[in-house]
Amino acid sequence: MAVTLQTDTEKIRPLEGSIIRRYNVGGTITAGQPVAMLAAGTIDRADGNSSDPIADQVIGCALKDAVSGDRIDVVVFGPISNSTDATPGKIIYISDTAGLMDESSTSNGVVGWAESATVVFVRPEKA
Repeated sequence: MAVTLQTDTEKIRPLEGSIIRRYNVGGTITAGQPVAMLAAGTIDRADGNSSDPIADQVIGCALKDAVSGDRIDVVVFGPISNSTDATPGKIIYISDTAGLMDESSTSNGVVGWAESATVVFVRPEKA
């Protein structure tokens, strides 16, 4: 099942205990999306269906909208409020659609797990 990203950017935020890192952006990212580190050393939307195998290696979830050349904060570990309908306790994977998350894929990289319908605990793992 696809996990719907929060569209109200005011509600996308790190929660207590989150670890945040700042990265240079190499594409177009929407707040809340899972992101991956690319070979160029920049980040872009994580993509379970990309021909680039490192696009499936999640590093975290973006906290702001960004375009190439921007520098943004990313939750690399811990809770983030970024979804609207996640199933508590389910593992959250990268979707085959760039920048989205899914509860049913088992061959894509792991973003983390759902603490609640609105909170994903980011704990990236390679598929």
